[in-house]
Amino acid sequence: MYAYLMYCEDRTTFQCHPSYKTIGSAVGLSKNTVKKHIDGLIAKQLISTEPTTVITKKGHKHNGTLLYTIRPIQEAVEYHYQRQLAHCQAEMYRQKALEKLEKFDRIQWSKIKQVKESVS
Repeated sequence: MYAYLMYCEDRTTFQCHPSYKTIGSAVGLSKNTVKKHIDGLIAKQLISTEPTTVITKKGHKHNGTLLYTIRPIQEAVEYHYQRQLAHCQAEMYRQKALEKLEKFDRIQWSKIKQVKESVS
């Protein structure tokens, strides 16, 4: 999918505008599958899209195909690294919270045990 968009792009503007149907025909996938893959490329920030409009000879305005902009690969790599770092930080905070909870549970159980022993 990404390779096909790069094949279609204008090398000066880094943009292209094939339809889902055109992309699907080229890569052998259905329109719905193409849309899912395009959404994945957008989520990974490899491409960006914007809607276009078409004005017919009668002056009617219709939705056109999406305008795809191929983003610099370094931006996508940087975005991926930032997401990984954020995930690692969140996991670190989760681990610290679990450690504190375990310590709290041990203290509470120790106190309960002492109370039971003093009552007996």
